[in-house]
Amino acid sequence: MAKTLTHQSSDTNGELGSDSSAEHHLSGEELLAKRVSERVMSAWSTISIDLRPFVERVSSLMDCAEAPEAALQRVVVEDLFLAYACSLNDNRALQAFAEMCDSELRVLAKKLHISDEDFDDTRQRLWEKLFLASGAHAPKILEYSGKGELRSWFRIVAARSILDELRKTNRHKNAFANPLDSGLWETASAADPELESIRQRYKVTFRRAFERAVGELEPQERNLLNCHYISSMSTDELGRAFGMHKATAARHVARARERLLERTRAQLKNHLGVDSGELDSVMRLIDGEMSVSLSRLLR
Repeated sequence: MAKTLTHQSSDTNGELGSDSSAEHHLSGEELLAKRVSERVMSAWSTISIDLRPFVERVSSLMDCAEAPEAALQRVVVEDLFLAYACSLNDNRALQAFAEMCDSELRVLAKKLHISDEDFDDTRQRLWEKLFLASGAHAPKILEYSGKGELRSWFRIVAARSILDELRKTNRHKNAFANPLDSGLWETASAADPELESIRQRYKVTFRRAFERAVGELEPQERNLLNCHYISSMSTDELGRAFGMHKATAARHVARARERLLERTRAQLKNHLGVDSGELDSVMRLIDGEMSVSLSRLLR
């Protein structure tokens, strides 16, 4: 049921509160439908589907705690409509989605070392997951709720999906451990005999400790690190995607990184028969490189 909308005066920017004489007689539901239709037609005039169920969907996603005018402004109606039309397998919508998100997927595939030969298969599997119903489950694209941009939501879903597939099929090395062979440890200064010796002795041990430490992180911590370091999402984008202020997102990323370091150290302490001084040297190497190359560690 759509919310009851008040007819408050406003400027002509398309807010629900317009008090024009042509709209004064409309009910709240009719005014909501008009506003949604205006925004949809402005963005996607070439996509033609029945708007009535879409308007109901928008109404169901509006924040009941807010005034309807403000609540509608917080929904990215244009992106929500595209996602909804894609769930109906509208060809124009699917084409528009591909034009919007293909470049994002290619950047992500490159960072996860997906070859050009495998890209099309990866894309096809992801598209099937997004747009096809599976048993009692609706197409995953309908999980997008219009909070934040569709492009940002897609980055998160695509990253999770591809990483899960890589782990399940074992077609590539573990996405978290893969870069260690050429990233953190290979960049240690060969001019420093102590660091070079540590790198050679503990390379495999650290890789295993790092993998276990990653596995002990909370799902949201892993997702934040993945999105920030794999998908190169800014704190602004993370905030929109995860429904938090950008400063909060930045704190969560920093906290997740610190927890990863702490858990890696704990794993090393449990598995290395070394004195605390040598363990400190290992962690100095890790911490020093982690600050500039964590993105390589998680790609």
